[in-house]
Amino acid sequence: MALHMSETEPKLTVDEETVQRADKLYDLHEVDLLYDFLIAHTESTNDEILWRLARAASDKSKKQTDEESKKALTYEGFHYAERAIQLNDSNSAAHKVLMISVCKNIDK
Repeated sequence: MALHMSETEPKLTVDEETVQRADKLYDLHEVDLLYDFLIAHTESTNDEILWRLARAASDKSKKQTDEESKKALTYEGFHYAERAIQLNDSNSAAHKVLMISVCKNIDK
C-alpha cells in the first residue's frame, strides 16, 4: 500500500497552523481578514503568533481614516510586539514590529 504525502508528513500543532494561515493571509494582502483571524489569539503565549498580530494591527492602522482608530491600533500592535519579545527576546521580527510602532508614535 502506497503512502500519501499527507500520511508521512508530521501533523502541525494548532499554533503552527495559526502561523501558516496568518502568513497566507498576509501574502494575499488580506489585512482585515488577517487581523480578524489573529485577534482571537490575543491571549496566546506564542511569540510567533503575537508578533504577527502586532504587524496586523499596525497594517490595519494604516487603513484607518480617523486618527483615534490609527492611534488605538498602533498602541495595540505595540502591546502585542512587546509581549512577543517578553516571551522570546531573540525574535527579531517582534523587535522589528515593535520599532515600527515606536517610530509611528514618534512621528505624531
